[in-house]
Amino acid sequence: VQTDYNRDARFDLFTTFRLAESVRKPEGQSENFNDLVTQRIQTALVSEMKGRGYQYVDNQQPDLVVSFFMKVEEK
Repeated sequence: VQTDYNRDARFDLFTTFRLAESVRKPEGQSENFNDLVTQRIQTALVSEMKGRGYQYVDNQQPDLVVSFFMKVEEK
């Protein structure tokens, strides 16, 4: 797992968040690329953010928008 964020941001000043509207799919994957995994990641993100004290807002202007990218590699 890798993260990317503005390390100078004052996250203690933010109170609300929502998930990004779309998930970036790996190249060559169909639009319905593993919807179950996507749903589980989104559920985990919301749970983690709420656990950190942020309030989820769906149709409002949030302080933060959380997104993710997943890549599948064969081993």
